[in-house]
Amino acid sequence: MIRLREKTTATLLIAIFMISTFAIVIPVSAAPTIDGVIGTGEWDAYYLGTSVTNWGGGMSVDVYGFADDTYLYAAYIADMNQPGWSTADSLGISGNFDFKAPQSVSWPDSGYTHISIYGDGFAQTDGSGWNWPDGWANTDPSVFTSRGIEYYIGHPMWNFVPSPNVAELKIPLSLLTYAGDDGQIRLSGQYWQYDGATPFYVALPPPPPLYWFKASGGGVSYSDAPETRGNFITLGVMGISLEPSTGMGELVSSKGSGTFIDHNQKIKLSFDIVEGGIMRSDNMIWFYGTAKIFDIEAHIKYTNIPFRLALVDDQYGSTNRFDVLTWGDFPMHWHGTLEPESEVTVWVWE
Repeated sequence: MIRLREKTTATLLIAIFMISTFAIVIPVSAAPTIDGVIGTGEWDAYYLGTSVTNWGGGMSVDVYGFADDTYLYAAYIADMNQPGWSTADSLGISGNFDFKAPQSVSWPDSGYTHISIYGDGFAQTDGSGWNWPDGWANTDPSVFTSRGIEYYIGHPMWNFVPSPNVAELKIPLSLLTYAGDDGQIRLSGQYWQYDGATPFYVALPPPPPLYWFKASGGGVSYSDAPETRGNFITLGVMGISLEPSTGMGELVSSKGSGTFIDHNQKIKLSFDIVEGGIMRSDNMIWFYGTAKIFDIEAHIKYTNIPFRLALVDDQYGSTNRFDVLTWGDFPMHWHGTLEPESEVTVWVWE
């Protein structure tokens, strides 16, 4: 019979050493809109704290931030009644945002990112100092948008706009973690001034579990796909992933081999598996590769024919199927249910 076996190892617990009391893990709800408008409750769940410094006679900025699987979201709201705001206005200082990941790096190791929309431009450290890939002080919007950064940045001199004291950023995590990460990203504590404010830390979501898989065994069946209805087949296969996948739909390097015979049409496939993946929540496994095909009745041999083999098990239910598809110089498709005397085992484990 066909059996589905699952094995789950102990979950890896990742301990994150919080180097500041400002490191906060926040449950993510609806993502804010990056438009410079702080809607009621839009950022409340992501409040990190208020950064207070003596810069310019006194500066106070509320800081917000969180990360999902893809982006870091950050917002800064400056108190326009503080003396530092007037100082920033008189000096024409624009927003400057600094990020660091992983926390183990030291200047000028790779791991620091600087974003200054209306000032210095975009830079990252490369081991010797700041590297400005588009040139220093290049503030063309494409410098930021081409890297997937969404932003609204107010300016102290822009008293004519609704939110001159607001900055909102949405930055790809891949951009900020180019040197790796240790589960968190450091955000600069303020902007509109260059004082060394106490930073804040945003915890990154834990990585998704990694899955290994294999399928082995074989048996006989009658195919039930319209184009091969009633054909008697024999199937034998052994395939296993060589690297873990992050979930359904991802194909990873795999290895294996097998044989498939259509006794009615006298066709034999000998295939080599090179790729595979978990393609459905019921643990359907797909294997891909190339096959040698022998059309015994026509006395013709084909080589390097691409194929896909799928196996799924739900204890003889409607989806307890095999599926074999070839294309290129020998397009064929077989689909059916394995018989009770067959034995195919599908494994998926973390």
